[in-house]
Amino acid sequence: MTDRDQDIEARLTRLARSTEAVVPSEWFTDRVMVAIDSKREPEWNSTIVRMSRVALPVAALAASIALMWAVASEHTWEEALAVSSGQTELEW
Repeated sequence: MTDRDQDIEARLTRLARSTEAVVPSEWFTDRVMVAIDSKREPEWNSTIVRMSRVALPVAALAASIALMWAVASEHTWEEALAVSSGQTELEW
């Protein structure tokens, strides 16, 4: 063994001696089990609410863009009809 390994062994031995008296408290296991029970899987309705926080604004933005596009298309269509109805071609 090298000096470094001996140094690590000595430090680990000293750490083991100093922590021998450290034990979990009387109610430690009960607190851990309560914490585990409180970390259950979220229910389906909380998942929907969490997803809607992102999906709803995105859907609203998409709907407003679609509405603006539809209004712009309607004006373009009306202009095209107005121009075409003012011209008449005659063939003989």
